[in-house]
Amino acid sequence: MELGMDQFLETFTMGDMVLNQVFPNRPSELLFYSAVKHVLDEGVNGIIVDAFSTFHVFTTMLKFSGRDVTFLKNLPTVWIGGSPKKERS
Repeated sequence: MELGMDQFLETFTMGDMVLNQVFPNRPSELLFYSAVKHVLDEGVNGIIVDAFSTFHVFTTMLKFSGRDVTFLKNLPTVWIGGSPKKERS
């Protein structure tokens, strides 16, 4: 059974964790963007676990694609590996 993005996001329930695996030939940042936007639109609190500065890469790719990423700047984030930025771009 294949689900569209909206149908997939509707399956989230409180306490779910989403692991967004990065593949070079797939726009993983779009799944990240859609998932975070959906959770925030539903009024659910979330936390970003950023492995090896992927958050910065995702936000940069999203900005290049013309998406508004300002709502991502104040999300609580835990960094695992990589180097956290003092100022998010």
